[in-house]
Amino acid sequence: MKTCTKCGLTKNLEDFHVQSASPDGRRPRCKMCVNTDNRKAHKDNPPCPQKKREQALKRKYGLTQACFDTLLAGQDHKCAICGTTEPTGMHNQWHVDHNHETGDVRGILCDSCNRGIGLLQDSHENCLNAAVYLKMAQK
Repeated sequence: MKTCTKCGLTKNLEDFHVQSASPDGRRPRCKMCVNTDNRKAHKDNPPCPQKKREQALKRKYGLTQACFDTLLAGQDHKCAICGTTEPTGMHNQWHVDHNHETGDVRGILCDSCNRGIGLLQDSHENCLNAAVYLKMAQK
């Protein structure tokens, strides 16, 4: 049992988030109080979509917005595969293509091309086989 420092109620340890740095291994405020505070903070200060995108670029790929813009400009503001100038997709934004094993960024793709190579398991061989198949099917 533990007493929440916010609401003052004594609750089971499972009602507190894990925090390894704490002496008892749990956060001082209960999950309900933490969640209530988080919802209020989100309502009072909603996240800026552009800021979220910049944070995601940095966290996932180690790219700043300036690096991303430079990559896209180097591709003449077009998808590296199909050459479209429209990113399309649910959020209508470009996708950073990267090697899933090494994390190296390969280029910027539209939603369709990013999904396509993903569905082909990022496999060079699968992509070549698909190209051969499509060429044969046109005859």
